Amino acid sequence: MKVIICGASAAGLSCLTTLINQNKSIDCTIISEEKVYPYSRCLLTNLLGKEISEKEMEISNPDLYPDNVKWVFGERLIKIDPKRQTIQTDRGSIFSYDKLLLAVGAEAIKPSYMLNCDRMFNLRFLRDSVSIDRKLKNSVLVVGGGFVGIKTAYGLIHRGIKPSLIMASNYPLSTTVDEETGMIIKDILQEMGITIYTNTDIGEVKQKNGTLYLTLTNDKILDCDVAIIGKGVTPRVKEIENSGIKINKGIVVDEFMQTSIENIYSAGDCCETYDIVKEVNTINAIWPNAVEQGYCAGMNMLGYKIPYPGSIAMNSVKTSHFHLISAGDLKDREGKLYSYYIKAKKQLRKIAIKNERIIGCAFLNDPNYAGVIVELIKNKKPVSDEFVRKVVNGEITPLDYYKKF
Repeated sequence: MKVIICGASAAGLSCLTTLINQNKSIDCTIISEEKVYPYSRCLLTNLLGKEISEKEMEISNPDLYPDNVKWVFGERLIKIDPKRQTIQTDRGSIFSYDKLLLAVGAEAIKPSYMLNCDRMFNLRFLRDSVSIDRKLKNSVLVVGGGFVGIKTAYGLIHRGIKPSLIMASNYPLSTTVDEETGMIIKDILQEMGITIYTNTDIGEVKQKNGTLYLTLTNDKILDCDVAIIGKGVTPRVKEIENSGIKINKGIVVDEFMQTSIENIYSAGDCCETYDIVKEVNTINAIWPNAVEQGYCAGMNMLGYKIPYPGSIAMNSVKTSHFHLISAGDLKDREGKLYSYYIKAKKQLRKIAIKNERIIGCAFLNDPNYAGVIVELIKNKKPVSDEFVRKVVNGEITPLDYYKKF
């Protein structure tokens, strides 16, 4: 069987590893648009903060490079011909396949004000970090109050640069956590030395003598060496639109990670999968989900018929000042929130319950049982309000309950 994998990040690498583990002699070609060996994109903010080197980012698993796996670097998928079962890259290369995995990921959103400005960057690829480094001296503005924006700002703090953080909402992580949790995080970020501007965005951009002058929508004018834009990502589906593959917001797949066309699969940030909490198909673009999806895609390419159970929104950020783990949906209006906050320790436990199921959680500086609660969310295990109340208040631990299942 001849397999083509387009994309060499979490989903693509997971699929490749799965195929090799199951069939050492499989004929596989993996295509990466980047010109460097695979690396962990999750560590880009650590690289920016000078916490690690480029070498330490590499995924150096020797199992990924057997003789029967062909690596193609610096080429990008531009066309799929399902009838002939071939793909074409931007370099004119044509590859045939028996099974194809689309793991092309997502691309960072580029607001219109980024156009024609060589001092505004996303932080999505290794080359982005290199470009930022070349122009960064001592002042940075980070746009976006999500996990990427916060991790970027922390990386800069670690580097000795105190950034300004711009967000359109009135508190950080507004799409992920409730307002109480977000406001606590906001206070901690400010204590770290990060200047925060809320309910605003970039309105006008000017550049002079190597300095950016940014007018915010609240009329505040800020200057900096570079601006790093973290306004989220969007699935990379443009090159797939004329292939006949069904696309919604992302590539549509069934429970076996197969697209609407036979022998073509998809995994990772480019595809829509079932959300266990919201009970709809959506995109939960995080590394662990992509790894799980890549595994399922690989197994199903080999004919094992292993369904993907679905994913939940989940993230974690750990700094020298705080550690936050959040998962699921804390903002469901029909959900009931239980919380316990120790202000002196900046320690918060928060769990949302709906229809006798845990649907969301946030653990700030108290990670001990976060993993257990996340598993209860994923497994849809029935719980009572009393159980949740006692867990949040620290009267019981959820571990014994979880072991029953």
